[in-house]
Amino acid sequence: MGYIDPQQVWMLLSGTTKTGKPLRETRMQELRHIPRGEEKSLQNYLRFFYNALRRHHIAKTGKMKEDTLKEAVLSLKKINPNFHPDYDKKYFKMQE
Repeated sequence: MGYIDPQQVWMLLSGTTKTGKPLRETRMQELRHIPRGEEKSLQNYLRFFYNALRRHHIAKTGKMKEDTLKEAVLSLKKINPNFHPDYDKKYFKMQE
C-alpha cells in the first residue's frame, strides 16, 4: 500500500488548498484572468478544461497555475494548432 499524505486527505475532505483557501475560491479567482469566448469556442473550452484540471492539480499534485494553463493550452492546440489563447499574461507568468 502506498503512502497517504495526510495534508492531501485533509484538502480533499475540507475542500481547501494548502494555504487554507477554499478550492472553488482559488479557481474562480484564477478564471477571472482567462476571459470567456464565444459560445462553443476553444477559448470557452480552455476555461472549462482549466477549471477541471486546476481542481485536480490543487488537490492532488500541487502544480502551479501556470503549469495547469500550459497543459490545458497544449491539449487544445492538439485539436487546433492555430489556437491562440487569451489570458492575462501578467497574472500567468509563462514562457512563450
